[in-house]
Formats: sequence, structure tokens, C-alpha cells
Amino acid sequence: MYKILKITKKLNGNFNLYIKDYKDEKLEVHLETLYSYGLLSKKEMDEKEFEEMMLENEKKLAKQKALKTLSMANKTKKELILKLKQSKFSTEAIDYAMTFVDRYDFIDEENIAKTLVEGKYSKKRYSKRAMMSKLRQKGIRSDVIGDSVKDIGDDEEFENAMYFAQKKLRTIRDDDKYKVRNKLMSALSYRGFSYDIIKRVSEHILKDFGEEDEYYDV
Repeated sequence: MYKILKITKKLNGNFNLYIKDYKDEKLEVHLETLYSYGLLSKKEMDEKEFEEMMLENEKKLAKQKALKTLSMANKTKKELILKLKQSKFSTEAIDYAMTFVDRYDFIDEENIAKTLVEGKYSKKRYSKRAMMSKLRQKGIRSDVIGDSVKDIGDDEEFENAMYFAQKKLRTIRDDDKYKVRNKLMSALSYRGFSYDIIKRVSEHILKDFGEEDEYYDV
């Protein structure tokens, strides 16, 4: 049997449940758990009821954590699951929370992708390929990613690549055209720009060095 010593209220609206000789000094209990199990009037619980209460309470806390996290910032499903795992919730509790989130469409990954592409990623002048990579890392589906970047054309890619090439050029201390070209191409390739864009930018940047040599795929 588990003997309930006392219950105190927490600042976040949950409660601390103190159990005699339990491994943890106190347990955080959700308001729904408090009333559904009648903990305010109970003095003790048998092992079966206690374990059942613990699991149901963990589910409620996981759902609460998920909703609080989403209220503070947009998260993809993958990011939210990771956040719940970091909070040490069990797989069963995480599944419960994510089922609730899915049922009420709390996560709109299409909107998240569009907002990132048109906002943060565009301001940082990421290449189209870099944007797609970052969205994949967030767990966003390929079709959603494709839709979010479909309007990015070569002119925008060229402009962004030029921005980074000019920044890189200011750091290169070399008068050898071929070395400068290789450093520029390497820097732009690292940022995910396509070969055609890199070639155009390099030709434009290096035109003051004299007549351009032909470029070959390696």
C-alpha cells in the first residue's frame, strides 16, 4: 500500500503528491489526475491503483508539456517528440500527447515550412538546397518541402550566391585567379548552391581578373 502524506499546490497549477517511503520525495500530479482518482480524500492506494494512476498522470503531464511547448514556439512533430523525450516522458505518454496534438491539428507543418522559407531562411540568404536540408532535419515531409521552395528561382539563387561570394572574396588574400576561383566555388558549394549558379557567380566575380577559362565538372 502507498500512504499519502500530503498534497501541496505548485505555481504551475499542478500539485505535489507526497507518498510515504516512496523512492521520490514527491510526485508532480496533474489537476485532472487529482480529481479523477480522488486524491484529496484518499489516505492510501494499493499498488495496482497507484501504478495505473502514475501512467495516466504521466500522459496528462506529457500532453500539458506538449501544449505549453507549442504555445511558446512553432514546432514540427519531430521537434516536439524530441522535446518530450528530453523531459524523460515514456513512449506511451509521448504517443498519448502526440495523438491529442494530431487530433486537434495543433501543428501545421505546411505553415511552418512556408514561414521559415519566406522569413528566417530568406533573410539569411540560404540556398534552396540548404533550405530543403534544414526542413528535412526538422522532420517535414518531402512533398511539403517541395511546395515551400517551388517559387525560388535562379535569379534569387544567383543574388544570394553573389552575396556570399562577395563576402568570401573580401577574406581571400591571393592574386591567383585560379586559387580565388577554387576558394569561391568551394565556399558556395558548401552553402548548397548548384554548380550552374556557382559557375555564373564565379564568372561574374572574376571578370576583372581577365578572360575566363572554361569550367569543367570534376
